Amino acid sequence: MDFLPLHTIEVTTQFVAALVPNPGADLPDEVDNSLNTIFGWAKGVIVVLGVIGILFSAGRMALGKMGRTDLAADGIGSLVWVVFGLSLMMVAIPIVLGFV
Repeated sequence: MDFLPLHTIEVTTQFVAALVPNPGADLPDEVDNSLNTIFGWAKGVIVVLGVIGILFSAGRMALGKMGRTDLAADGIGSLVWVVFGLSLMMVAIPIVLGFV
């Protein structure tokens, strides 16, 4: 049984590595435009949900002003959660775009 010398194996490995294509890491323009459109819509939806959440919390606080203090306290608590949720969603989009 004949064995190939070690330098022959190294040359063959380099030749095969030169044949394998190595494309760039850039996304095609169609995909990039689609991602920008999707994330643009996501930002718009987040803003609309944030406005609805803040109005809901304000409504609970306004109803709590009429004698139901527990409802006003729940409104303030929900306002904090709305602000935290909006912050998390708005930070998530740049993080995801940073990895794409």
